[in-house]
Amino acid sequence: MTRWHLLWLVASLAISAGTNRTMAPRVEHELSPGQRTLATGTLRFEGGQGEELRVVNVFVVAQDLRRVLAAPLLVRELLVRSPEPDDGGEPDLELFFDFGAGDHVIEVDARDVAELRERDLPLLATGIGSKVRARVRFPGAAAPSFAREGSLRIGEVYELEDDDDGATWRIEADVRLTLVEGDRDRTVQGKLNARLTW
Repeated sequence: MTRWHLLWLVASLAISAGTNRTMAPRVEHELSPGQRTLATGTLRFEGGQGEELRVVNVFVVAQDLRRVLAAPLLVRELLVRSPEPDDGGEPDLELFFDFGAGDHVIEVDARDVAELRERDLPLLATGIGSKVRARVRFPGAAAPSFAREGSLRIGEVYELEDDDDGATWRIEADVRLTLVEGDRDRTVQGKLNARLTW
């Protein structure tokens, strides 16, 4: 291999990495200031000290992202997060649950909560099309615990009148998470009660 071959190899790798990074599909969670800060529900963990975290609306993220030389990336996830702190830091809670698994493709604008009920929606350790890791920071903890696996199952659904946010349901759901804490895993369970926006 000559020096020119080596230089071409390095340049090709750099161009390929740059192209992949630039053209990678990204999911933008564009929320209004009110949606980012106004708590509409809670996630209460069972056992131990019974920690409770406030949550904003649960958001349905449904997008079909176009990709170059590949089929569209179908994003179907529920975003569960706590209000953003006043100092602009990360929320204490940010979880992603996949409702696009299986053969039945749910339409982007379906707005049908029946598609989500009584199903075990698996946790996504990282949001689709983002680098944000699923995490929970319990009250008093210095750092978050990252969620490795888990599920959310919506049980009760209460229909609400439409409002400006498009939140038309209040849901109650069971949440199970496996959290990585140091060199061990801890499984926690909780009850989610919040408004759902589609």
